[in-house]
Amino acid sequence: MSITYAQRIIEDLIELLRQDGYDSLKLIVYDKNVAAISLSKKVGFKTAPGHYIFINKFRPNEPHRNMLGMEYYIN
Repeated sequence: MSITYAQRIIEDLIELLRQDGYDSLKLIVYDKNVAAISLSKKVGFKTAPGHYIFINKFRPNEPHRNMLGMEYYIN
């Protein structure tokens, strides 16, 4: 199985956070961004409960985006 650069970067980040004593990592992704959701799940993130909406304050006429919370608990 081939590891992507993005996967390696996230795994290295998780290891650095573990070494610094952090116990979790949370992120929010656009709910239509299948690649980001897939990558997050591939490295161990789980879908977090809750509902998030992104409002672009620099483009007020742009429609709001539904976002998905993801969380990873560092052992």
